[in-house]
Amino acid sequence: MEIEIPSKKKSRRRVLVLIALAIVIFLFLVLTLLYYYYYRFSSGAANRYQDIKIFRWTRSKPLESPLNVAVYNNKLYVTDAKNRRVVVFRSDGKLLYDFKGGGPHGIKGSALLYPVGIAVNSRGDVYVADSSGGKVVVFSESGRAVRLLKLLSRSDTVLKPLALAVDNGDNLYVSEAKTGSVYVFNRREKLIQILGEGKLNFPNGIAVSQKKLVYVSDSNNQRILVFNLRGKVVHEIKNPVHSQSFLPRGLAIDRSGKLYVADSINSQVLVLDKEGKLLRKIGKYGTEKKQFIYPNGLALIDDKSLLAVDRGNDRVVVVELSKEGK
Repeated sequence: MEIEIPSKKKSRRRVLVLIALAIVIFLFLVLTLLYYYYYRFSSGAANRYQDIKIFRWTRSKPLESPLNVAVYNNKLYVTDAKNRRVVVFRSDGKLLYDFKGGGPHGIKGSALLYPVGIAVNSRGDVYVADSSGGKVVVFSESGRAVRLLKLLSRSDTVLKPLALAVDNGDNLYVSEAKTGSVYVFNRREKLIQILGEGKLNFPNGIAVSQKKLVYVSDSNNQRILVFNLRGKVVHEIKNPVHSQSFLPRGLAIDRSGKLYVADSINSQVLVLDKEGKLLRKIGKYGTEKKQFIYPNGLALIDDKSLLAVDRGNDRVVVVELSKEGK
């Protein structure tokens, strides 16, 4: 019986085919990973809903239980509660830096223990509410702690700050859990008013309109109260979705007066008109791009994009409002 011995040319051809096939498979995998990275995590214009995360393969930790976000000078400041820090992104989602106060050369008592609310004024002062530390820490735009704003009750009890907001006159609004109040400080950080004293049960969100109406999420009372400049309640918004439960937390208001509400317990964002009537809903429960798990803080970028801190998914979701039908 004759046995055919493959020629060297045929063997070489098979080796070349296998090498070419391996290269094709490798390139396919690389392109697939690049495609996933770009459309899942980057700021590509084609990405309608963009998630901003700290990736596990960077020099830093990922977000863990983020709570609020503020926008200033093309940067997003996110309170990363469990990691006791503030994380700063560029508006296209690129990680810039983080800060947490304290340190051997920092201001005594400025280390963040559980950062919750955040707001930035027109001068670039970054206010961070530390609910566990009973203080508001003031940082520079670059993250250097510059001073503390201590919160004390009338009986000198250390308070528990939650949400923060700054109006167009640089007045600072601080909601507080123990007294159920909102403290208002002028631009020189002098206390000038207390809103809703004793009426609020965990006020987790504040937004101030162009007309200086102050909207406060009275979370555990399942309502939103609206105060005027004299501290009088001028409007009350109760459960606009008429569901069994309503847990308003983060708030944002645009120049036209539309109010955006993080309805945390129903894992959605509500859009309300000036009277508090429901216009539409954004998102639902889940882990996909247009879904949330217990959303918390909200912020607007030029009334064109809505930033929603998706606490349960450890991310910030950017919703292009032009594609949502503002």
